[in-house]
Amino acid sequence: MKSKNAVRILTLLLLTGAFIVPVMAEEKDVASLNTFEIPGCINGSPNWVGPQDLSEYSRYDPPFEVTEPSKETQKKLNPNVIFINTSDMPTDAKVSSEEVIFNSDGSYSVMRTQRDQNVENELKSTADVRFVNAQISWYWVQDSIVRNLITIHNSGSAPASGKVIVISTEDRIGYYNTFSNIPPSANETVLVAFKVPTANSVGRKPIALEVRVDPNDARTDYWSMPFDGIETYSNNVDHYPDPDGGTNLEASGLYHIPDGALSGESYGQIIEAATAGDDTTTPYDTASQIIPYVYGAMNYTLGYPEGHYTASDIWIKDHQYCGVCDEYATLFNSFTRGLGIPTRQYYMGMINSTGVPTAHGLAVIWDGGDWIHADPTWNVFDNPEVYTESGYSNITLSNMIHADDNRYTGSDDPFINDQLLHFWNDFEVIPIDNF
Repeated sequence: MKSKNAVRILTLLLLTGAFIVPVMAEEKDVASLNTFEIPGCINGSPNWVGPQDLSEYSRYDPPFEVTEPSKETQKKLNPNVIFINTSDMPTDAKVSSEEVIFNSDGSYSVMRTQRDQNVENELKSTADVRFVNAQISWYWVQDSIVRNLITIHNSGSAPASGKVIVISTEDRIGYYNTFSNIPPSANETVLVAFKVPTANSVGRKPIALEVRVDPNDARTDYWSMPFDGIETYSNNVDHYPDPDGGTNLEASGLYHIPDGALSGESYGQIIEAATAGDDTTTPYDTASQIIPYVYGAMNYTLGYPEGHYTASDIWIKDHQYCGVCDEYATLFNSFTRGLGIPTRQYYMGMINSTGVPTAHGLAVIWDGGDWIHADPTWNVFDNPEVYTESGYSNITLSNMIHADDNRYTGSDDPFINDQLLHFWNDFEVIPIDNF
C-alpha cells in the first residue's frame, strides 16, 4: 500500500512555503484592453456557469494502449535490471526513523537513524552490510535515467561484496550496482542508475532499497524510503512534445508546477497531481481520471474569489479549494501540466437557453495526436458537444496563455503577486475557432 505521507507533506509545506504579500502597483494604461464587451460578461463581469455532474456523458475512446516490453527485452536493453518477486519482499517492513533534507535537483537526502526490528528479523544472511544514508531521486521522467547515491556500512568481520538495489515496489522492478571487498567497519557509497520505463504508469512510486551480499545473493538490509517518487510523462520529441512549443507546459502566475530547480517545495506542489493521476498509462487516461478528482476536491463558491478574478493553484489550495469554473480549470491544468501533459486553459462565452450571456472555464489536453476536451466543473470528459446539447448557443472560445499577475493593474485588479489574476487582462488571449 502506498504511504500518503500526509504529516510529512504538511510539515514540508509549512517549512518551505513562502508567505505571499500583495503589492499595490502603479496603475497602467489599460484602455486598449477594454475596447469591447468580453463574451459571457454582463456589465464587464463574467457570468460564470454553475457546476453539474455530467459524468454519464463522458466518452472514453483512448487513442492507443501502452504495452510493456517483455522481461527479456528489458533485460537485453538494461543488464542491471532486476525483476522483484513481491512474495520475497519483507512483509512487515516499516519505515525507520530518518532525517530528510530535500535538495534542489529533484532528490532528497535521508539519514538512517534507527533500524526497524521487523526488517532485522527477516534478514537472510550472517553477513552484515547495512544502509547508512542515501540521496534518492524522486522526480522520474519516463525514459530517463535517475541517479541515486547510497552509502552502506560493513558491520561484519570480513570483507563484503554484493549489490545495492533501488526498487520501484509498485512496478516490481529494480536496478542495481555492485560493490566489492568493502573492509570490515568501512563505508562505501554506491551509485545506482535507475532507468524509468517508458511503458509505465505515472503518479506516485514507492521506493525501497535493498542490499544483497555474495556468494548467495542474500539480503542483509531493506529500507523503505520516506517519500514516494513521482513519475511523469516525457515531453521529448519521441514521446509527448507540446505542439505549441512548450506554452502548454509552462509554469506561470497561474500554475506553480516545477520549473527549473526541483526543491522540496516542488515536491509539495505536484504530489497531489501524482495522487490524482496515479496508476494511469496514457495522457488520455490520466486526464480522464483527474477530471472527477478535481470535481470532487473543489468547492463551488460563487463570489469567492470575486468573479473577475482567476485564482492560482496556490491560492486555491490555501483557500479550501474554493472557486468557480475557472478555478476548477486552473487546478486541473496545474495537475496535468505537473505530470507532463500539454494542457490549454479555455475561456468560453455562451448564450444560455433563456438568452443570457454566460461564461465558462475549461481545458483541453494533448493526448499525443489530438486536443481532448476536459471540463472538471461539469465532470465531463471528451465530449465538447455537451454545451450545445445542454441548450447553449453562440459559443466562442479563447485560449488563455502566458498568465502573468503583473500584466494588468487596473482598478478592478490593483494588486500584483497576490495569486489572484484578472480573468481576461492578465492573460494573452488567443481566439480559437472550435475544439
